[in-house]
Amino acid sequence: IADTPETAGSEPNTCDVTLNDCTPGILENVQNIMDYSNCFLMFTQGQADHVQAVLADVTRVRHAIHQPANLAATGVDPQVPCAMQGGIYQRVFENCTGTTIEFTAMATGRVPDSLRWTFAGGSPATSMQDAPDVLYTASGNYAVELELWHQGASVTVQTTLAVNVPSGSGNGLPQVTTLPFTEDFENGFAFPQQHMVLVDDGTPTWEPFSGAGYASTNCLRVPAEAVTVNDTCVFTFGNFDLSGLAQPTVRFRVAASYYPFSSFATVEVLFRDLCSTIFTGNVWYVGPLYDWASDHGPNYVPAADSEWYEVVATFPVWNQASAAEFGIRLRRPPVPGSHTPEAFYLDDLYIGEADLPTGLAETSRNEGLLLLPNPARDRVRIQRANAQGAATLDVLDASGRLLRQLPFPSGVLQLELNDLPTGVLLLAVTDEQGRRVARVVVER
Repeated sequence: IADTPETAGSEPNTCDVTLNDCTPGILENVQNIMDYSNCFLMFTQGQADHVQAVLADVTRVRHAIHQPANLAATGVDPQVPCAMQGGIYQRVFENCTGTTIEFTAMATGRVPDSLRWTFAGGSPATSMQDAPDVLYTASGNYAVELELWHQGASVTVQTTLAVNVPSGSGNGLPQVTTLPFTEDFENGFAFPQQHMVLVDDGTPTWEPFSGAGYASTNCLRVPAEAVTVNDTCVFTFGNFDLSGLAQPTVRFRVAASYYPFSSFATVEVLFRDLCSTIFTGNVWYVGPLYDWASDHGPNYVPAADSEWYEVVATFPVWNQASAAEFGIRLRRPPVPGSHTPEAFYLDDLYIGEADLPTGLAETSRNEGLLLLPNPARDRVRIQRANAQGAATLDVLDASGRLLRQLPFPSGVLQLELNDLPTGVLLLAVTDEQGRRVARVVVER
């Protein structure tokens, strides 16, 4: 290009505006676009004409860069509008009284001036809101239509939704109308019962047993030779309306022998609400055998009430369930083929309100443990009756999870509560008298 100025060229990646190598005394234009400096700022007229000619040449690929179609496709030209498009988003909340779907209108390209929903079979049947809640009282397939308007033009979106309205007796068990619900497995108990069944997974291992029980001679058991895999079938019971309870609780007693292999077995409590998709049947409580069993030797059958341990699973959030189903299963670790697991025993099933000391006297006695005050805020004083030796205190939450463990060297211990959660805590003291458990309510 003829009018490009002559320069000797500055060093790469530099900008020396004092260069005058070609004609001494005359500065060279190192800021020209065709110099090799890092401060190229200028085009000559000839260079500009050459660029324009290239862009205008229809035979070259760069010609399309500034054409209207390319400017619109790349979003460079703000004058070219994008077409409005619509969409439907929904969240589903199932319940036995009716399933609610939260709809949300979506739009791209333009902001709608107005909109209109049509819900066949829903309540309301129509809506002008951006995000309406619609109730369906029966399961089925329902048509949904969304129409969006912008400056007189409209876009319509249609879809069909499969809506499920669950049943509180969908598992075949009727509703329990009165709480608490108890079962002591007496009077010829056998499966199935009106509110209790075994969900068979190929190992139907729970069975009534008339040779032992807590304060009786009847209970449930898993026979010694029953479990050939790692878990039993699920002992299922329901369906319970827990919505009126403050602290819904499942409670039962168990007895087993503690020895190698069996000591790692666990008892699991499962929970689901048939009337919602919030609680779907997961494990909510895991109780390890080594926490409460002792070595009674082989071929164990409980012979005294003192050999039974009370398992408690309690969660305030369970009161959201209006059709609660519970399950209990025993999970055992793999054992050598020559080893026969010991039998496992269960008795005195209870479903209802937790036995809490809230609102009662400021002190309460639980199996030789005195708590002052109870309920408590920042600390609680724990006193062991007839204590002579050292002990260990385990602080557990309502699900049985260990929160803290500390020594209990004398008959009285002051437990600080500031870093512990509010609600019901279990205080388990192990000393020469055995293991004793008391409940304390922590308030803030």
